Amino acid sequence: EKIFNIDSGRNAPLHSPPSEHYTIIFNTFVLMQLFNEINARKIHGERNVFDGIFANPIFCSIVLGTFGVQ
Repeated sequence: EKIFNIDSGRNAPLHSPPSEHYTIIFNTFVLMQLFNEINARKIHGERNVFDGIFANPIFCSIVLGTFGVQ
């Protein structure tokens, strides 16, 4: 059985190493977190989340560092 052309590991022995799906799920979670960090910058109905995004160098370095490590 394959999902995204990767073995699901469903019928694997009990002590086999984790499948690659754990990596895909973790990477998806981290990218969703980055998306949330960008969208959480504006509150009270403000629409443009990219307005002034480069004004805070710490925020930019955290987002770029997280994306780069990912």
